Amino acid sequence: MADLDERYPAVRFRLGETLLVAIDARATAPEPGPRAVTAKRDLGRYYEILRAALATVALTRGEAGLLVDVCNGWATSVEQPDILAGGLALQVDDGMRLEALDEKWHVERAELLAKIDGWTTAQTIAVVDAVERFWQEPNPLDDQLGRVGLVRDG
Repeated sequence: MADLDERYPAVRFRLGETLLVAIDARATAPEPGPRAVTAKRDLGRYYEILRAALATVALTRGEAGLLVDVCNGWATSVEQPDILAGGLALQVDDGMRLEALDEKWHVERAELLAKIDGWTTAQTIAVVDAVERFWQEPNPLDDQLGRVGLVRDG
């Protein structure tokens, strides 16, 4: 049993009101055991949605580089995806206008903003998730952009 505990550690966190209501609406009973099973199942589904959504996003190396550059240190909120979607576009636009990141990364400003504007909420959250994962270990740039799924070969 100890080997299993080491391989698959328990994770504990407190549910906020929004998550509590959402999990209780899906759990077989509003008790810790069923809530944990539901949260684990739903987290697995969420990561699959992120993987699938990111696979539909086509970014050039320059666009991906600009995104990780402009989002370095940017605070995001998972609980407010509508704000996250609009916030990403504003962050990118500001970075291009104020810091000339479009020139630095050789990106067409209007083209990138149109891409971001056309993304679904799932695609936007998937890109932000990939950017956050990028910053966990940002070097070397090309390897890391591919590892988190922001760019693909071929």
